[in-house]
Amino acid sequence: MASLLFGAPSCPYGEFNDRTSYVAASKSEESDIFLPADGHVISKPRGYEACETLNDLRKEVARRFDARPCLGTRELIEASTDEKGREKLTLGPYEYISYAEFESSAKAFASGLCSLTGVVARDIVTVYAETKAEWMLALHGCMAANLQVATVYATLGADGASFAINQTASKVCVADSKLLKVLLTVSEECKQLKYVITIGNVPAKLLADAKAKGLAVISAADVIEAGMGKDVSGPPAKPSDIAVIMYTSGTTGAPKGVLMSHANILAGVAGLTETATSGKLTADSEIVYLAYLPLAHIMELALEHVMLCLGAAVAYGSPGTFTDSAPKINNCVGDASEARPTVLVCAPAVLDKIRSAVMAKVSKASALSRWIFHMAIRAAMERRDSNITRGFVGSPPFWNKLVFSKMHAILGGRVQWIASGSAPLDPDTQVFVECCFNVPIVQGYALTETSCGGCCVSPGDVTPGTVGGPLASCMYKLEDWKEGGYMTADKDDPSINATRGEVHIGGPSIAMGYFVPSTPARNDEEAKNIKQLVSKNASDFYTDTNGTRWFVTGDIGAVDNEHRRLMIVDRKKDLVKLRHGEYVALSKVEGVLQSDAAIDQVLCVGKSTKTTLCAVIVPSRDHMVASGASTEAEKEALCKDPKYAEAFGAIVKDVAKKRGLSQTETPSVIVLSPHAWTVENDLLTAAQKKKRPQILASVREALDAAGY
Repeated sequence: MASLLFGAPSCPYGEFNDRTSYVAASKSEESDIFLPADGHVISKPRGYEACETLNDLRKEVARRFDARPCLGTRELIEASTDEKGREKLTLGPYEYISYAEFESSAKAFASGLCSLTGVVARDIVTVYAETKAEWMLALHGCMAANLQVATVYATLGADGASFAINQTASKVCVADSKLLKVLLTVSEECKQLKYVITIGNVPAKLLADAKAKGLAVISAADVIEAGMGKDVSGPPAKPSDIAVIMYTSGTTGAPKGVLMSHANILAGVAGLTETATSGKLTADSEIVYLAYLPLAHIMELALEHVMLCLGAAVAYGSPGTFTDSAPKINNCVGDASEARPTVLVCAPAVLDKIRSAVMAKVSKASALSRWIFHMAIRAAMERRDSNITRGFVGSPPFWNKLVFSKMHAILGGRVQWIASGSAPLDPDTQVFVECCFNVPIVQGYALTETSCGGCCVSPGDVTPGTVGGPLASCMYKLEDWKEGGYMTADKDDPSINATRGEVHIGGPSIAMGYFVPSTPARNDEEAKNIKQLVSKNASDFYTDTNGTRWFVTGDIGAVDNEHRRLMIVDRKKDLVKLRHGEYVALSKVEGVLQSDAAIDQVLCVGKSTKTTLCAVIVPSRDHMVASGASTEAEKEALCKDPKYAEAFGAIVKDVAKKRGLSQTETPSVIVLSPHAWTVENDLLTAAQKKKRPQILASVREALDAAGY
């Protein structure tokens, strides 16, 4: 999960601020604790110390920034479909509501919702919608009435929505108008659901269908109108009250609802805001943030609140309309061109695709153009360190003007920083994209369970692979994992020179645990799920003798002795032990193979009975077309061809050798899949993470044939 570095750094690139102090273990059985540089952990954003809840924060930013543009939306001018039935949208310019309007609308939503639906303080309202301004308005409207908000990814489908609604016993759901149709398919399973608050216009047919199923459908606009000018009744929220129940997308098993109090989220926002202002980003600068990631994900939710603290304009977009060439754009410019953001957040998978797309386009260019590009990118990479000491990141000015300047316009031409999170970023991808776009990419590390509290690189540090030191609201420690061979005592081994172990994160942002239903289980499956949640609460969260709350991440970290920067090197679940006892980090191998333009997606498999790995690969569309397969039937036939798999075996060996993988880490068994893994076919989570069991099940026949 990304934390974020904004604006030009206060120290030159390549220099390190002292971001980490630590308390050495007092006993041999204890671990060193890594703290923010000043040794103190904060719980509220600086300058907002009087704010006890997110409601206080909203009121204060409205007072400070008043008429400034706050939440921006593009009007839908026309929706159509092309000859293949694909949705096309024509959008207008961004129109913003001010900070003052945000506050008055949230207050009106709270009053209107209570009067129209009968909800009272601490009831749970589910939000099932795509990222947009109305999502944030609904969240703060619910919090203004001291309601708990259960967030559900828009891409989880009917089963995900019904799971959250039933588990939380929500009688009110805020949903996209287009997702109302999805809700109606499961409404009979959600007996307690009575009201749907819709965002957008609802067709008359859907309204009639909802009424026939006993649901009352009210538009968000009508809710706000009903509450305008009226006070919110009921007790105000306290810092310890639950603000959000955030359902994780879940790579395995049922989604888990993470309980976040107002104090938890405020602390997470405090750490991120501190990092933001340690650069030159302030409330006095012009900040435009393009919001397109799921608000049901803690990274996006926390970062948008950081933007509010800084008085930024938040422009809402979507992946389908992000650039001028995005698949849904029709007769208008994309969101990035219209908003011209200064700050962006990208998942590593997106940056990998950018790199692959650039290389694929270069491969089709003329021989002269290819030569010029490779000269430019090589010059940028070779001079990266010297460029950094001269005060800039990216390509030298000559090559930037000649080759890379057109790329900058793709993202609006004003991006100062790209932050990456939610998974490890391949160091080569980081350097490549920095050189092409002339913008630093910074990494952070956090989790839903830590309310986006964790680590982030310090201003000026653009070293690939590191996630830096602890945020100002967090601390962390590493605990020995003997089975995997990661020990805190490794810091005394000259060949390793780093403290290593499982990462535990502590501080005021650590969530209250996982939501456990208070109602009795209706069947054996629900009873099993409840038992697992109780067990996870006991094993994943704990409070030490000093009263500090901790979360056990399951990630393996290494802290270098010189700068005390954290690197995430493995994950317990991703580490497999092969037949001869060697441990291999699957995510590391996948990251290396993913960098090749011929490989669109990859998942590695290992077994203790095998001496080598198996790689399940989705070849790139261009590679399959170049190999003579353009139709779905031809692609399926091609991926079953042993000679094609043999060719990919050679590609895997080549990239593994170039990138320094050992023989043990190099897969020798190749299984090809013609179909991309997507959220829609349930092979990726809503956060774009691979669902390993489902992917393996989709190629089970081929795996069995290969002995896996």
